[in-house]
Amino acid sequence: MIIREIFEYSDAAKQYKEDILKIEFNARPEYKRVITDILPGMDPSQRIELKKLRLVQPTKQEKDRAWYSGKIKMLNILKVMLEESKLKGDKIQQDLQQNRVFVVHGHDREMKLDVARTLEKLGLEPIILDEKANRGRTIIEKFEDYSDVNFAVFLLSPDDMGCSTSDLPGGVKARARQNVIFEMGYFNNKLGRHHSAALCRGEGIEIPSDYEGVVYIPYDLHGGWKLKLVKELKECGYEIDMNKL
Repeated sequence: MIIREIFEYSDAAKQYKEDILKIEFNARPEYKRVITDILPGMDPSQRIELKKLRLVQPTKQEKDRAWYSGKIKMLNILKVMLEESKLKGDKIQQDLQQNRVFVVHGHDREMKLDVARTLEKLGLEPIILDEKANRGRTIIEKFEDYSDVNFAVFLLSPDDMGCSTSDLPGGVKARARQNVIFEMGYFNNKLGRHHSAALCRGEGIEIPSDYEGVVYIPYDLHGGWKLKLVKELKECGYEIDMNKL
């Protein structure tokens, strides 16, 4: 009832009522004759106003038909608006996802900040988990909530030491933190290995043998890694201005 009351006072409702009056007027020649005989020489706008006064009010059936027609048109308009809103919302979400890059890191703070600031210069949003509020979530819940990205960068810094027991005592090698290895597997499964790159710092760091196909880029202090990372990002559809580096 509320919708109907609103509609009855709308411009669309007025237009439908006028349309009904025009149909009624054209269907009854005696109305035309009355106006022509009594008020010759009137301009069109005056004729229309007189026509409204002379005509009988629409029947209930005509009102209901006009209301039903208007309601259908209004619902169609609302449907289109909702569809357009959804499309715009999806596009915004897609743009946000396209702009985000998840940075998987270990204990090397300098390396983490260097990569994050480089991504920001390129107009991208680095997602660094420990910079995000916890809001009562567990680590895995927080990780899942922020993993809606289009690309991931893995920072393999020599934070741990380890080897197979068969290689002891002299086979110990530097390796990345175990959380980095775990998150590499997660994102390779979610995004595909072509939507990720790994930066390796230091000589002799252990490279996971099960992650063939992942791009490994040497992290050097001269910044040569930046151009190689940009190349991988551009291959994934990112629009990047190299002059921003």
